[in-house]
Amino acid sequence: TPVIVTVGGSGSATINGLTAGVFSNITAKMNYCVTNTVGPVTLVDPAWGIADTSSTNASCSACDGTFTIYGLLPGRSTIVKYDYNGVPQTPITVNATGAGTITIANLCPGVYSNVNATLVSCVSGACVSNTVGAFTIVPPPLIPIRVVAVVNPTECGACNGTIKISGLTPGSIDTIFYKMNGANQTPVIYSVAPDSTIIMFSLCAGNYSNFFIKDGPCPTTTITRTTRLVDPPMIPNFSTVTSYGCIADTVLFNNTSSSPGTLWYVWHFGDGKTDTTANPVHTFPQGTYVITLLVTNHHCIDSIKKTISLVHPIKSVFTGTGLVCQGKPDSFLNASIGTPPTYAWSFGDGFTSTQANPIHRYSNVGTYEVRMIATNFVPCSDTSFASVAVDSLTVMSMSASDTVLCRGTYITLGSTYTNIGNTGIVWSFGNGERIININPVVYGYLTTGTFTISSTASYRVCDAVTVSRSVTVLPQPELNIGPDTSICEGEAAIILFDNINAGTPGANWLWNTGATTSNIAVTNPGTYSATVTINHCQASDSVVVSSDCYMSMPNIFTPNNDGINDYFLSRQLLARGLVAFSMEIYNRWGQLIFATKNLDGRGWDGKFNGQDQPDGVYIYIIDGTFRDGKIEHHQGNVTLLR
Repeated sequence: TPVIVTVGGSGSATINGLTAGVFSNITAKMNYCVTNTVGPVTLVDPAWGIADTSSTNASCSACDGTFTIYGLLPGRSTIVKYDYNGVPQTPITVNATGAGTITIANLCPGVYSNVNATLVSCVSGACVSNTVGAFTIVPPPLIPIRVVAVVNPTECGACNGTIKISGLTPGSIDTIFYKMNGANQTPVIYSVAPDSTIIMFSLCAGNYSNFFIKDGPCPTTTITRTTRLVDPPMIPNFSTVTSYGCIADTVLFNNTSSSPGTLWYVWHFGDGKTDTTANPVHTFPQGTYVITLLVTNHHCIDSIKKTISLVHPIKSVFTGTGLVCQGKPDSFLNASIGTPPTYAWSFGDGFTSTQANPIHRYSNVGTYEVRMIATNFVPCSDTSFASVAVDSLTVMSMSASDTVLCRGTYITLGSTYTNIGNTGIVWSFGNGERIININPVVYGYLTTGTFTISSTASYRVCDAVTVSRSVTVLPQPELNIGPDTSICEGEAAIILFDNINAGTPGANWLWNTGATTSNIAVTNPGTYSATVTINHCQASDSVVVSSDCYMSMPNIFTPNNDGINDYFLSRQLLARGLVAFSMEIYNRWGQLIFATKNLDGRGWDGKFNGQDQPDGVYIYIIDGTFRDGKIEHHQGNVTLLR
């Protein structure tokens, strides 16, 4: 932009306010006259840099530190750059003073580095200063404080305790931050006394810690050590004096509670009733009670519990057997309740005792009422009763149907005894066997010998009574006249005989044929029996003599594997006299489906080649030869049913 200047007396003019740079095409115009063009003309910035720096620490009001740089161009607008704790900060533009200095204020404590300055109007590299730093701004040290005295509350819960803190600035208005029982409290403001102390007042009992004070604008150290304010103790306590009675007890309560200041009381007697007097008197029924005394000064409350036992019952209780045998001792077990009682016994037969657990014998049979009076220390009494039945002794006898018997025969036994109080009877037979609670009893011996039979009657209280008797058991004779047999008509006679007792002296026989010898001859089929008698003991045996000379065939058989009639063959037991035998089975088409010549075979099982044959009629041909030479031929039909 053209500029208007006044030409001086020397014919020259000066253009001011120019920055470094290249100026060309310079002309001057006066009215209508224009000069020639001159240039270019080059203007350069002079070389410069920061010569020195200084810094001022922050005060206790925190971010109010400064640093100053020197050696700048006086009055020139300058951009100052720097790092704070290694972090570049926003550049600041400020004019240098006439002395060539710039001061940066409101700085927080920390490390400042990489400080340089740039002229705002400078366009060349020479406009940027050298870099200086680092330097540190620090706050002044914290004011040290300490707790110098405490005064505990005068009463429990009164909150009139104090804490005295020293080391502060006299006359300053300070804010105190602190914790009570680990919790932050609302800050409080106090004026510092001339002796550099603050007294915190209206404090309750508790643990105080973390005191931190703003002493004017400056902070103090923190008191981390706990300061404890303690309430004076409140000690509830009482004792009792009891006046005992048979129905209820009266208790005087002596209050021995202690604490500074005035106390108020509430009593809970454990029976639903209360009292607020200091030393009450209360009446209780017998029992155990938990007494609670509450003590308060309207700030604090405390309590104590004590259990009082007002249990002194008197209860007459005893047990005896209830049953006793005449002349036997009866023990009485005393279970009375008392602390401790005395006893007065009456046994109902004119005798008495003062023992706790007496023993008494009744001479006569009957029922007696026993009385026991128990008395305790109060004194109170109680009476109990019980009946005792006295059983008499018994006489016992035994009867027997015989004293000599044969083995395997029976004897009838009976006992007589007193049934009153009887609990059972036991028979012992001398051979280890017993029978219980049967009278009379029938018994048979399986072995011979002489045995002692005893009968024992037991009683509920009296001793058992036993009677005995001996019996002799004779051997039972054995008789064997041989196995079942068979005979053919015309054969020689079969001799049946006693092959055990034939030579026994005194043996007698009786056969069902009327014979009385030890043997008989048999020529006909039939059943033959004999009885032998030795010493009045008998034994019998029988033999079946069958016909052995013919066969008999069934007309139906059922081969269904039920074990009954499953085979077809001559089923007559009398056919055992066969010496030769043959059997053939044909179906209705004349096909031979079974044949056998076995004398001991089972016969036809209703199958052909292992296959079940159908229900229907089949033809058999059977030939047999008997030992007497007789020959039989049978031909007929048999029906198969499943």
